[in-house]
Amino acid sequence: MAKLNKKEALERWIADVRGVMATEGGRRVMREIIGRTGLFESIFRQPSPLVRPEERLVFNGAWRDFGQWLHDEVAKCHPAAYDLMNNEARLAKQMEGEPEKKEAEADE
Repeated sequence: MAKLNKKEALERWIADVRGVMATEGGRRVMREIIGRTGLFESIFRQPSPLVRPEERLVFNGAWRDFGQWLHDEVAKCHPAAYDLMNNEARLAKQMEGEPEKKEAEADE
């Protein structure tokens, strides 16, 4: 197998990201990974029990940086699927909240 030059490697990377984002399951997994990096949270959030408190900011910041990179790669490689991923996540979040709202309205 021949070594890829930079352009070919970039094209392969973009194709791979698009392949993941082409399916609903791939978008769901990507959103979960991005969310677990702490991208949508403060770096001052609670630390991992495996990390000393004084290292918390560095640890959380590194994970958040990885999440930002992954988030940007998805948005750059497949903007339409990126928007669809976010819309699906918002819809799923709203659907999870629906039973609670209906129960609260029924109690009134």
